[in-house]
Amino acid sequence: KDQNISGWYASEKLDGIRAYWDGKNLQSRQGKIINAPSYFLKALPDFALDGELYTKTDEFEKIQSIVMDQIPNEKEWENITYNVFDVPNTNGGLIKRLKVLNDYIDKNNNNNNIQRYIKLIPQRLIKDKKELDSFLDEIISSGGEGVVIREPNSKYIKSRSNLNLKYKRFID
Repeated sequence: KDQNISGWYASEKLDGIRAYWDGKNLQSRQGKIINAPSYFLKALPDFALDGELYTKTDEFEKIQSIVMDQIPNEKEWENITYNVFDVPNTNGGLIKRLKVLNDYIDKNNNNNNIQRYIKLIPQRLIKDKKELDSFLDEIISSGGEGVVIREPNSKYIKSRSNLNLKYKRFID
């Protein structure tokens, strides 16, 4: 409310399962190990990532049933992508941190699993509240639920803060 977000970055808020990759294990927000197939885990780098396991809009329940299954259904996991919004344990602001993952993806562009399963969530520079509202309208009109806005120079923050905000038309 009335926060100056000029120069912040905005991205679509995906309705999937939050997942933290520590370089070895994929974990839920509560720290529970997510049993993903080996081909999926092999696509992930040896450094930490924070993101969302996702398929497409309006499939939260389906995503949840696939991801939370103790024995991964390899066929079902083929539809899941890991949509990354931050690279923890990396110095610099948001864009510099995301560049680490972008460089990893570029360096491994011949690895189809990396290209298929890891997605960098696009970040959009916002100049003012009017532009943010316009972006939110675009997301909602395409079936999305909201956006996340982030202060570009802040360090990685695992939880929400006044530098990392969810923006929607409704309260959930």
